[in-house]
Amino acid sequence: MRFIFFFFIVLTVSLALPAQSIKIKDPFFEKELIRLCVDTNGITGDILKKDAEKVKNLRIVNDGIKSIKGLEGFVKLQYLELQCAKLKGRLRLNFAKRLSVLDVQNTPLEKVVINGNQKLEVLHLKHCQSLKTLNISKNTRLVTVDIINSGIGELDLSKNTGLNKIWVKENRNLTFLDLANGKNSFIDHLLGIDIDITLNPVLEVVLVDDPINAALGHEPYTSQEWAKDAKTNFKGKTTF
Repeated sequence: MRFIFFFFIVLTVSLALPAQSIKIKDPFFEKELIRLCVDTNGITGDILKKDAEKVKNLRIVNDGIKSIKGLEGFVKLQYLELQCAKLKGRLRLNFAKRLSVLDVQNTPLEKVVINGNQKLEVLHLKHCQSLKTLNISKNTRLVTVDIINSGIGELDLSKNTGLNKIWVKENRNLTFLDLANGKNSFIDHLLGIDIDITLNPVLEVVLVDDPINAALGHEPYTSQEWAKDAKTNFKGKTTF
């Protein structure tokens, strides 16, 4: 009887304690974390919570990974790079409140959810052809946006008033791009070509702050600073 009572107490206490580890579903993901000396408890199907919470910078390059379940435990991430040729579905990063740089390349994700990452400053999405939509209207601290060779059809950057560099190139489905954020003239042209929206085969209309000067190629819309395809026309919100 005493043994049963003791077992019940131990079980109750263990259930009340917070989890000390985070499950890692994909063995390739776990092996990559071990290789990076992030996961210290070996091949166990999980990572210690204290290990995950130490990580600020994480670069995952592994074509065997199909799931990054467990990444949600890395709550202090500031830099994340993913190159995973078999990683599909949705990437939701709202848990990483400190994330300032996100770099995703050669990864067939269908959706990237970053509306909760208010500190995000740099966004690179390259060769993610399965990605069809992207909402970054709440990422108002963004300074750099590179979206190259994606499947995105429409992109609205009108709420991103701090942008200094916009490279939106080689997007085969892109038909609409809104750059009318009220800050076109504040872009830092000392860095060279700050706006590159070339090689988007079906993009014909781009919304800007000043469509008249843009059409004439006057400052700040000179060809040296705003690179576009010949068929792409600048328009204003009131004329679109």
